[in-house]
Amino acid sequence: MHRHASLAYAMGSNGDETMNVSEILGNAIEDLRLRVPEIESAALVTADGLIVAVSGSLGVDEDQLFLGGVMATALTAGERISAELDRGSFENFFVKGEKGYVLLTGIGEDKVLALVANEKVKLGMLFLEAQRLADMLEEIFKTQEL
Repeated sequence: MHRHASLAYAMGSNGDETMNVSEILGNAIEDLRLRVPEIESAALVTADGLIVAVSGSLGVDEDQLFLGGVMATALTAGERISAELDRGSFENFFVKGEKGYVLLTGIGEDKVLALVANEKVKLGMLFLEAQRLADMLEEIFKTQEL
């Protein structure tokens, strides 16, 4: 589903805002996980570490607060590294582990989309779908607040 089709889906068929932001986020993330089943979990996190929406398991609930903080710290580190090395504005922070990947994609200046995928994911598809979802969410956040 392309960005504009996803945005139309999220906003309702006639373009009216028929769902609240939490529902839009949940539906968009779940739709992504259906298209790319190797994505095991996804989350939207604010710059201060608040996990706004999650699909799939990020671990036990007590760890989610800590994990949100870690993701927010990674966002800040990515922004700083990009700026210090004169690479332009932050877009992605990528982690490869022995069991798979974590991709953090910036949304605006204060949010990050976190995707956790197993080792079988096609990396091009992971990056493409992350950017499509981030673009769609950024458009939504221009008109609606969390």
